[in-house]
Amino acid sequence: MTLKNHNPLFVPLADCHIHANAMATDEDVERLANKYSVDLSRHAHIKPGGKRFWNPEDHSSFHDAYDATVALMRTPEDLKDVAKHALIRASAEGCIYAEILASGLNNYRVGDPMPVFENNMLALASAIREAGEETGIVAFISLTAKRHLKSGAAGAQQLLDAYEFMKNRHPESAYYITGFNMAGNEEHANTDIFTDVFDRAHNRLGLGCACHAGEVRSADDIWTALELPGISRIGHALSAAHDPAVMRALKERHILVEQLLTLNETIFPKIYRRPEDHPIRRFHDEGLDIGLGSDDPGMVGNSIGGEYFKATEKYGFSPAALLSFTANSVRYAFAPTAIKTKLLAKLQKFAADNGILMQPENFRVP
Repeated sequence: MTLKNHNPLFVPLADCHIHANAMATDEDVERLANKYSVDLSRHAHIKPGGKRFWNPEDHSSFHDAYDATVALMRTPEDLKDVAKHALIRASAEGCIYAEILASGLNNYRVGDPMPVFENNMLALASAIREAGEETGIVAFISLTAKRHLKSGAAGAQQLLDAYEFMKNRHPESAYYITGFNMAGNEEHANTDIFTDVFDRAHNRLGLGCACHAGEVRSADDIWTALELPGISRIGHALSAAHDPAVMRALKERHILVEQLLTLNETIFPKIYRRPEDHPIRRFHDEGLDIGLGSDDPGMVGNSIGGEYFKATEKYGFSPAALLSFTANSVRYAFAPTAIKTKLLAKLQKFAADNGILMQPENFRVP
């Protein structure tokens, strides 16, 4: 499916949550399958034409489809090509800022992971630079570990080892790595086993920290994530809607709640059938700081412009609310303060020029 371009009212957009490998469109996947002579007619998770599919009754099946996409991106050049063109498409919709979640260990199996990580991250940094030069979009990378992998905390520490290795050798490209995130299947492990990993990422390496939590598990999963060192953002946080204490904590601690509408609706169609089924409106009404993300756009056929379009057309958010989502994503971005300040000034000018009334603090770096 070709991604649809939407940008309601031409509001500047920000994508606070997009997985690098899931940037691959159906067309990208079909091209890569042809490149590597992979027969999609017999594939367990990819149809001819590149469309990914999974069992909506089995959340693990979605992760299997995601891994099937990863398996086709076999070289750093594959990753660079997919990421660069995805950023260019996002910019064409009006996206000014994006954060890419990536492990850097595509198809790593055995041996020394350092060169694999280094080459993939060099490719991703190059994609960001080139897309920025061509379109003006700004993007950074969050290292992303997966909680469900058998390697557990040791594997996440290995990811940070690889980052330090690369940073010493290629500081100009490591500059784009500004965050650390925990993703993966929530049903397989608690995040508290990664406490030392987050402590190292935030307190020793200076990375901003975020965690996927409360997508399929109860609000207790969010509580656990909030206790991790350095956490300033939570991806999904859907189950917070069932726990007023968690809602208060997210608000009082000024945690950015990353909302991923199309992904939630696609993976859990029986749960999020109607606008009132999704907690984003309640989060907004309760005063939580919200950002929008496309998450896995190539897999579910959306785009960041489509997320903003859905937010206004389906969920009824005003231009001021949409602009606040963009501002929040920039305010809480894992990016240098000077860059955030510059982007926020542009957003404030946009609001003034278009008569969108917002508070000055909406455009201040916290």
